[in-house]
Amino acid sequence: LKGDKLDSVMYLLNKNVPIWYEEPEIVDNSPIFYAIKLGRLQAIELFVDRIEASRLMEFVDSIGHNPLVHAAEVRNYEVINYLSIRGISLDV
Repeated sequence: LKGDKLDSVMYLLNKNVPIWYEEPEIVDNSPIFYAIKLGRLQAIELFVDRIEASRLMEFVDSIGHNPLVHAAEVRNYEVINYLSIRGISLDV
């Protein structure tokens, strides 16, 4: 996720690696939250394309925030806009 290439993201998705970790001690390092923190919109688009957008509401960080709220916390306006268009709510 650190580089601009999406090959590694596609590889992981094709191997069905989860984009969200449920374990509290590593949840904030989930690929979805890591991509938001780094501002990797293309990776987030790939993640969302692989799941139902409504499922993103189930993905919460260590303090109970969904990806849209998480993006707001790190002031990633591009991701906020994208997730809003995809129907993700600020409700937690």
